[in-house]
Amino acid sequence: MLSRGPCYLDGYWQNESYFAPISEELRDILIVVEADDSVKRLKEAISTNNSICVHIRRGDFVNNRSNLGYHGVPPLEYYRSGITQIADSVGPVHCFVFSDDILWCQAHLDVGYPTTFIGPESSGRKDGLHLMLMSACHHFVLSNSSFGWWAAWLGEKSHSK
Repeated sequence: MLSRGPCYLDGYWQNESYFAPISEELRDILIVVEADDSVKRLKEAISTNNSICVHIRRGDFVNNRSNLGYHGVPPLEYYRSGITQIADSVGPVHCFVFSDDILWCQAHLDVGYPTTFIGPESSGRKDGLHLMLMSACHHFVLSNSSFGWWAAWLGEKSHSK
């Protein structure tokens, strides 16, 4: 049973065993459904394409020496390789790139497949719209980030890679 009042949970929570008994209820309450027309069109494009969510976290991982030393940042080849492996397995893909440093991604990430960069204008309050859009993707290449993990868990489909 979920609490109906305000609560604060501290942790990473990237293990379904913490919440397996209520996983369907969580899927129902964690996805934002209210969005403007441009975000709805973007979600439709994501849903109807053989889409790959590419989530690149940089911000505090790059700008904070302690975080960088602890978490590290996957190299660009990690993302390129993941995208290629998925495309080789499922056929033509369209990449949707989400990041807290979208300008860096636009300058450095050329994957050889159609790519749409999703900037902060589509993030919504507390990045809820990004979570919804990411979870609409069919496949996932993720940074070492709990946000990406949650998007993939929420959006997992039987054919997801």
